[in-house]
Amino acid sequence: MVTRSRVVRSSLLALGAMLFGLNTAPGFTAQNPSGRVTLQELVKRMDRQTRLTISARVDKQTYSVDDAATFEIVIRNTGAGPIYIYERLGLGDCCSLEVLVFDATGKQLLTNPFAHNFVDLPPERTEFMRLFGKHFIGRHFTLPLRNYFLIEKPGRYTFVLEYHNPVPERDSFGLDVWSKEMGSIYSNPIQIEVIATK
Repeated sequence: MVTRSRVVRSSLLALGAMLFGLNTAPGFTAQNPSGRVTLQELVKRMDRQTRLTISARVDKQTYSVDDAATFEIVIRNTGAGPIYIYERLGLGDCCSLEVLVFDATGKQLLTNPFAHNFVDLPPERTEFMRLFGKHFIGRHFTLPLRNYFLIEKPGRYTFVLEYHNPVPERDSFGLDVWSKEMGSIYSNPIQIEVIATK
């Protein structure tokens, strides 16, 4: 159950991100202040074998810059036993999903931080969901190319979905959780063509 105080703290976190420009790009560290990776670098990370996998697709292959893309994502537990995952499959570093976007050269583009979801941490025990072995969960969402991805011009772009758990193992209530320390997993790359508005 989300209490009023948790909502207030989440709102303050969102305000802090807006005021201080918190960077939520993957790989953000003091040594890598931009937090950006190239598509080629990310492809190397996709070779990692894990029992939790993510796949994604979009509703079409060609969009205008004023269109919105609808994503369908599926998270699978390919192992035999159950694993717990953080149930908030929202967008942003504080939730569990990121949509990474790259231009035709493989350069990562930053998304609109004002559109990210913000949640309060640490979570409650009820916010972890058990995903049985050989089972999957999914969700879909629609994001505007111009307002969310800041795509302003025609060209070829590539999306990659990232799943991560923002919750460290110490806050996981002793459950067998895919924790923050286990890192991120990445979907198949999705290529689209963006054309000028008709």
